[in-house]
Amino acid sequence: MAGMMHTSVYNDFRISCGNLADGGVIAADDVFNAVVPGVAEGFFRFLTSTEGRRLAPFAACGNKLFLCTTDFHAQYVAAARGFLEGAQDGYLLRSKAHVENNARIGFVPRMFGFEVVPFLA
Repeated sequence: MAGMMHTSVYNDFRISCGNLADGGVIAADDVFNAVVPGVAEGFFRFLTSTEGRRLAPFAACGNKLFLCTTDFHAQYVAAARGFLEGAQDGYLLRSKAHVENNARIGFVPRMFGFEVVPFLA
C-alpha cells in the first residue's frame, strides 16, 4: 500500500478539487514532509494535470500548503499578507520579517508561477 500513496493522494486532490466551492481553500498536509515522499509525488502529479491547473498555492507553513482556485489567488495572497501586518510576536513576527526581507531584496517565493506567502513555523 505504501508504494501506492501517490495514487491515493492524487485521487484525494482530484475529489477535493472537484468539490471545491468558489472561494474555497484546500489545506494540504505533508506536502513538504520528506518522511512521506508519496504525498509530494501525488500532489505534484495532480497539480500538473489538467484538473490541477485550476488550483493555485497561496501560503505555506511547515508541511502545509494552502491552495485556492486561480481566480481567487490574488485575494488570498493579499489576505495572507494582511494577516502578517498585524503580527505582534512569535512565528507571525518572524514570518513578517522574512516577507519584508524578501521584498527588500526583490524576491517573491513562487510555486508553479503563483506567489506563495511563507509562514515560518
